[in-house]
Amino acid sequence: RNFDLIAPHGFGELVSGSEREADYATLVTRMRESGENPAKYAWYLKEAREGIPASAGFGMGLQRLVRFLTGLDALWQVSAYPKLPGVIAP
Repeated sequence: RNFDLIAPHGFGELVSGSEREADYATLVTRMRESGENPAKYAWYLKEAREGIPASAGFGMGLQRLVRFLTGLDALWQVSAYPKLPGVIAP
């Protein structure tokens, strides 16, 4: 399960979150379906087999949120230290 909070008018994604898969059998099945070798993740699968507590989280783009709230045209306008081509210092 996951979600995205998309701001209107072209501002884009502000927040993205998801629930971590904790079921051992599901993890192995999905790895195999995607062509991954489960042996590469032995340490993680060991933890999953012993029981990983359910968890979820999200990330927020603070600069994107500030841009949305202020209505500015570009992300660099809300950045404390924007990187602009050809500009050495703001």
